[in-house]
Amino acid sequence: MNSCNYENWSLKEVSEALENRQKEGRIIKVPLFQRSIVWKEEQSKMFIDSLKKGFPIGTLLFAKSVQDSQEVFTLIDGLQRSSTIKKYIQNPTQFFGSLDIDDTLIYNINKILGQSGNQKEIIQKIKDCLIDFIKKSDDISDIQYLEFAYALAEIFPILNEKEKLRLVGDTVKPFIKEYKDNFATICNAKIPIIIYSGEEKYLPDIFARINNQGTALTKYQIYAASWSIEGKITVNHPKIVDSILKKYDAMVDEGFELQDYNRDELKITKQFSIFEYVFGFGKYLCDEFPELFEKDRKVEEINPIGFELINACFGKSSDEIKNLYLHIKEVDIAKFETCVIDTIKWVLSILKPYIAFVGNTRNKMSIFHAKNQIISIIASTFLEKYDINNLEISKKTWKENKKILEKNIPLHYVYDILSQEWADGGIGRIYSIINNNKYLQTIPKQSWEAMLNNWFTLQLNRQEVKNVANPKLSDLLFLNCIYTDIFSAKDQLSKVKYDVEHIATKNYMKNIIKTHEWQGQPISCIANLCYLPEQANRTKKDKNFYQDIKYLDKISLSDVEQKFSFTKAEDLSWMDLEFDAGEYSLFSDKYVTFLKKRFEIQKEKFCESMQIN
Repeated sequence: MNSCNYENWSLKEVSEALENRQKEGRIIKVPLFQRSIVWKEEQSKMFIDSLKKGFPIGTLLFAKSVQDSQEVFTLIDGLQRSSTIKKYIQNPTQFFGSLDIDDTLIYNINKILGQSGNQKEIIQKIKDCLIDFIKKSDDISDIQYLEFAYALAEIFPILNEKEKLRLVGDTVKPFIKEYKDNFATICNAKIPIIIYSGEEKYLPDIFARINNQGTALTKYQIYAASWSIEGKITVNHPKIVDSILKKYDAMVDEGFELQDYNRDELKITKQFSIFEYVFGFGKYLCDEFPELFEKDRKVEEINPIGFELINACFGKSSDEIKNLYLHIKEVDIAKFETCVIDTIKWVLSILKPYIAFVGNTRNKMSIFHAKNQIISIIASTFLEKYDINNLEISKKTWKENKKILEKNIPLHYVYDILSQEWADGGIGRIYSIINNNKYLQTIPKQSWEAMLNNWFTLQLNRQEVKNVANPKLSDLLFLNCIYTDIFSAKDQLSKVKYDVEHIATKNYMKNIIKTHEWQGQPISCIANLCYLPEQANRTKKDKNFYQDIKYLDKISLSDVEQKFSFTKAEDLSWMDLEFDAGEYSLFSDKYVTFLKKRFEIQKEKFCESMQIN
């Protein structure tokens, strides 16, 4: 019979039960379906402030069982509050802040100092010193009031007078005593506990129902509970296994006792829930393919990419993702996994010339695309190559369609990014795209012409005066497409680094606009950008290619013109003219004419490189 009883535990009892690893007294264990610690520092501080003020903090929900004659409580609801309670009880000084300080205390200490000068600044220094002093104390019981006086004397040497040191110590003594007493009171404060007694198989459902009533959990965190009752699958990929274990290791490092968690045993048996597998698969993708997938900041953070990509590879729409575990149960997961990874590697191989171009090696790896765009490409390719029912290659169609995709995917990839096709996220379009496989369709040249002209026109509308925008990822991708065809294999393998250079240099443009107080110009327009070897660019500095010859010992002018700038001296001759304040229109016409002419050259080279004809 399932039942619920109510108890009151002290906060200290909750902390000790969470920390108890010696199997003595009460033990609280965290089930594997629980989400990780997600509260931010400010949320934890607000919760502790509620404790200090005696505000209601809600209830905790435990499920009670007996293991080896020991009462064990499984934490069903209240992980964030419980973890914060444990941190506070173990080290309360880390939660000490300005809200804990009595203004009268600071006023009295300031009076003893008798310092002249900016009183607001002096008071702030006293507060900061007290906060720093308390936080440096690992054990609240060891805080000594005289030690604070000595710490304050390092900031205000006047305190080195023995009498003033004693006065500060005597003044802060009652405050420190009260601080310790308040902590003892909080330790003994009671929190209501709901104790569930019943069948364990219902625990994930209870967890899901409780958290579905609010908005705190994501749908993936709900899946962690609901999918955990669907049995285990064998996960053979060692990196996926490690990704799963890292999540739990992070929680163990936080001092939690995880229910049914045996790291060594899991490494051997490799038995995990379907949720754990998909979670680990997503982590693996982000680590293994950084050119395609954004990496998480925390090992325990749930990345949707594994869920969404696998769901798309089954040909399912986004609203069917809740039933993904049912489809996974029906396939040979090891074979499915291999097919998906092989597809990703193939897609990466045909995109790599454009997204991992040598010109970007100065910076960290850039991801040019939206998440749903790359999912649509990979899933469309996967379903074109494999029969989802038996995971065999569709030999009749794949041989021919492979060549079409090899040519079309890079084109669609670039077209969609420049036209901002996925700017709104596009999760609803994935299902339609993978079922009709738009990547088998050719983009007409007139569509390219219209899109590129529109993209360029939008850039011409920029008005930059002091602040010049950095090149956008779409700009870099466009440049990559041009230069990847011009650069030889030797260039790509060299260790030369490249800068994105403004042909009409930023400083020249900003200075002339500032001098004459003119309106802004599209200084960062794509037609004003090119790659240039770092060494030559840093030597050339603020002059254009024809105004400075010092950099030419690093590179020849013909190389600059043919390989990088696609310009001639007359294209930039307008930069040698002297413009008066009233000649803004003339200056603007000269610059815009240069941009339009150069963009036509860029378009031509882009189409040649991408074989658009």
